[in-house]
Amino acid sequence: MSGVATLATKEKGEKIFELLTEKIINIILDIREGRYFVEE
Repeated sequence: MSGVATLATKEKGEKIFELLTEKIINIILDIREGRYFVEE
């Protein structure tokens, strides 16, 4: 369980989706440009 579902709204869901989508796109673009690496 990660939270109280009764506090959810369509707007909050759309905002979270937008932010996550933007982050994923930026990661993909970084990988394509060779700028993404994992430190060991």
